[in-house]
Amino acid sequence: MKYKTYFKYFSQHCNFAFRCPRTDVCDYCTKINKILVENPNDVKKLEYAIHKRKFARHQEIKNYLLARVKTDNTLLVVEFDYSQNFTVPKLNVNRQFYKRLL
Repeated sequence: MKYKTYFKYFSQHCNFAFRCPRTDVCDYCTKINKILVENPNDVKKLEYAIHKRKFARHQEIKNYLLARVKTDNTLLVVEFDYSQNFTVPKLNVNRQFYKRLL
C-alpha cells in the first residue's frame, strides 16, 4: 500500500490525535514518596530504588529503539497510551484517573 493511500484512509476513518508524550506518575511512586517524606529511612526505600531502576532501564531500551529506528528501515516502533484518550479531566495519578471514569 502506498503511503498516500494509508494516510488518506487513516486521517478519514481513525479518530486519533497525535501529540508530544506527557508524563504520568504511577500510583506506586506517589504512595512511596508520601511514605518517604514522613520517614526517609523506611524499608520501602530499597523497593522504590529498584522500581526507579526498572523504569530507567525501560527508558534506556525505548531510547535505544527510537535511535535505531532512524537508521534501520526494517524496524518500526509504535507506542500507544489509550488511557489518556477518554474525555475526562487529565490527571497525573493513574488510580485517580480510573476512578473518575466510574
